Amino acid sequence: MKILPRDWRIASILSLALSILSLNAATFTVSVSGERFNPRTLAVDAGDTVTWTGLSGNHTVTGSNLVVEPFCGRFQPGPSCTRVFNTPGTYGYYCNEHKSSGMNGIVIVRTNQPPQVSLTAPTNGSEFAYGPATALNVSLSDPNGDAISKVRYFRGPDFLGEATGPFNLSAVLPPGPATLTAVAFDSRGATGTSAPVTVAVQHPSIVITGAQLVAAGGTQAVAFSAAPTVVGCKYVLEAASTAGPGANFLPVRTNTAANVSLPYSEPLNPVANGFWRVRFQP
Repeated sequence: MKILPRDWRIASILSLALSILSLNAATFTVSVSGERFNPRTLAVDAGDTVTWTGLSGNHTVTGSNLVVEPFCGRFQPGPSCTRVFNTPGTYGYYCNEHKSSGMNGIVIVRTNQPPQVSLTAPTNGSEFAYGPATALNVSLSDPNGDAISKVRYFRGPDFLGEATGPFNLSAVLPPGPATLTAVAFDSRGATGTSAPVTVAVQHPSIVITGAQLVAAGGTQAVAFSAAPTVVGCKYVLEAASTAGPGANFLPVRTNTAANVSLPYSEPLNPVANGFWRVRFQP
């Protein structure tokens, strides 16, 4: 039968998933003591391996439902046998020779639950000034008891950084409103995302300095600088004919800062633009 390209993709995804499971899987042992399996009930995660030892004599490890999960089959497998459990569920088994005496057991294969993560700092709704690095702290747990391998932090869709134990990060947040999230990864590859935390980073006051008249193309212009600005942030230059309360400042242009200050050279028209200001655009 010809396999279509889509089937190849599905097979590849399944193969990758099983590879991840095997890389992070654990191995458990069930031993035989007299006519008892020890432990009788065993909980494992998908991808884990279970080995039964001490199966000398007539002991078998036979699945209660041979179609769904045969375990090691109806017959004596030798001194030991091993199974890998990839499908979550509850599976019963017994010793074929000593079933009537209660020699049975259960393997519970758990779904790998995602880790739980919450941002503890900064707190939701907090405001702070732009400048120093902000501490990003998390609280972590894993329902399956797996180890947390790393935590990644995001400002909206933008990646801020990655931390391993103790999993906290310091980052300089750009001015403006921000929605922060943290994504935790456990040792088996499952991920959990925190509830979003919204903060506001206040831009420092912008001051215009160095204003002077210059010649520009045969006409007079006014040159000045606006600072401080933050690299990558946008700023709106606005002009008005008057200053003070009620002044009608209109936008002239928007620039993206490439340095800690923005230089301007604007045609001088005291009637239309005798006054200037630069405003941060969130």
